[in-house]
Amino acid sequence: MSHQRAFQTQNANRELRAWQDTARRAEEEAAALRQQVDAFQEREARERQRRAQQWQEQAAHEARSADTWPEALRKYKTILQAEIKEFTGYGDCPDLVIDLETKLSAVTRAITLWQAAEQNAAAEVERLRRRIAEIQASFRSTVALQLQDEFPGCDLSQAIMESDPEDFLQDL
Repeated sequence: MSHQRAFQTQNANRELRAWQDTARRAEEEAAALRQQVDAFQEREARERQRRAQQWQEQAAHEARSADTWPEALRKYKTILQAEIKEFTGYGDCPDLVIDLETKLSAVTRAITLWQAAEQNAAAEVERLRRRIAEIQASFRSTVALQLQDEFPGCDLSQAIMESDPEDFLQDL
């Protein structure tokens, strides 16, 4: 009986060690997975931070870039308003706030003057735009007639006169 008991104890010990090994491997795998998750989350956080920084840099660049004077004046007005709000909150920079408010008055006046100048010149600008469009439209007939003279059998001159550029390319 003791031989059988020893055999059972030995088997039980083997099973226990096998279960312990399995549990240890599972814990190691779980730890490795936790490390992978942590590393992934850190990468994601860095990427989010990088994108946020890029967005802020882009927004700052756009706030300080303009293609026209009216756009530049509007953006400058927004910048001045933000600075006035910021420095008014401090309370210890009254001279700076007065200077910024003077600049804000000047830029507001410049915007008003620009709008008035545009309105006064609107009819002339529209007349010039129509004239430019007429000149550009004449390019088609000039090129088409010249092509017709130089290449009598070529369909390109007719396409230039009658087709839209997009339709021409789609019909090829």
